[in-house]
Amino acid sequence: MALIFLVLAACTPDPVKPDDSGATTGPADSPTDSRPTDEHSGDSPPDSPTGHSDCQPSTWYADADADGFGDPASPSEACEAPAGAVADSTDCDDTNPAANPGAVEVCDGADNDCVPNAEAGIVSVGTSVYGSIQEAVDDAPEGETVSICEGTWPEVVVVSKALTLHGVAGAELTVLDAGLPAPARSALTIQRAAVRVLGLTITGGTGTMMEGDTWGGGVYAGQSDGVELVDCVVTGNVASFGAGVLGTGLYPAMERLTNVRIEGNSATMGGGGFLLFHAELEAVEVTGNDAFVGGGGTVWYWDVTADAATSIWGNEAEFGGGLYPWDEGHWIGGEIRDNYATSGGGGVYASDDSTVDDAAILGNSTPGPGGGMYVQDAVFSSSNLIFNDNVAASGGAVALEGGRVSFTSCDLGAPPVDNSPDDVAATYAGFTTTYQVDGVATFSCSAPAGCVGL
Repeated sequence: MALIFLVLAACTPDPVKPDDSGATTGPADSPTDSRPTDEHSGDSPPDSPTGHSDCQPSTWYADADADGFGDPASPSEACEAPAGAVADSTDCDDTNPAANPGAVEVCDGADNDCVPNAEAGIVSVGTSVYGSIQEAVDDAPEGETVSICEGTWPEVVVVSKALTLHGVAGAELTVLDAGLPAPARSALTIQRAAVRVLGLTITGGTGTMMEGDTWGGGVYAGQSDGVELVDCVVTGNVASFGAGVLGTGLYPAMERLTNVRIEGNSATMGGGGFLLFHAELEAVEVTGNDAFVGGGGTVWYWDVTADAATSIWGNEAEFGGGLYPWDEGHWIGGEIRDNYATSGGGGVYASDDSTVDDAAILGNSTPGPGGGMYVQDAVFSSSNLIFNDNVAASGGAVALEGGRVSFTSCDLGAPPVDNSPDDVAATYAGFTTTYQVDGVATFSCSAPAGCVGL
């Protein structure tokens, strides 16, 4: 019993002792004595007030057009993406969702894929891209626009459906050059379709072969319906007829030319700059062209009208340095000046019942007859013509060769004589013909006596 008592006594813990304040404490080696006390116990450490010690802020970029590409000019810092922001900073136009590094570059004058100066050599229809103009034309739906970016396009193009061909960078930088593949073809052929052509230089064409002659070296619009050329240059083309532009047929094949320069084309027969049946010309410049007849151009069968800003100047031919209206062709308006003919009709050579109205015929010359105009055996009636400073061997203003001719409200330069060496002369010996001014038979002409009654 004594042994059991001693064992139990050894296993009994020390009694709790009162401290000086009367409170009791546990044994000195109790774990509660060594545990530190902290008024922030259970909170985050004081140096991380947000409670996110692992946050590393990132740079975000506004994506206003919601295309997934951000504006590099609008960075912000945040741990998470703000509303409407992305991590990408490669957008070149954050106002247009179609312009971003993932887009297809098309020919529209804008940077679609954020690669500067990437449009050269592209032809597109909508978002489809092609390697040639003809390929795009063939694939384009009726009524669409074929957009042609800057560059020289060595091909000939045939269009037989209603389309718009648009040189987006303008004619100075966008060239259709049929001379590079060197075909015996018109550079641009339009077949029975209403086609609008904007901002192209058209060159190198040699015309469409028909019955042994070539027609329409630059633009051939035979029997087409409503073709327009706008802001174009037609230069360096050759053909038998209509070396620059040809628009013929029962329909208004070449309906309108606006702000077009037709320059440096050459026809072996008629119409160095143009041969037209129907057309309206606005601010058209025809210069530096040559042909056998009608160095500047030729009008057949129907009416071609020109506004006051249209000028046929500096062209050359054997007959009709500036203009050759033929076979009931009717030219109305514009200015015909400073043209030259080696044989006659420095400004205009008119025959076969053609007509010229409302034009200023100025400063033209020839070593033959008719500095301003030569009229050959025609029923010729014109009104509102002004002749000034034209020079010829005879008939400084007009040389007449038979026919029935009348002038209404025309200034033939008398008095005083302001064409050299005279104003009106007859050139064909053996006939006497009376000519009318304002409906009155005011003068008659016979060769070699000349004209009297002015």
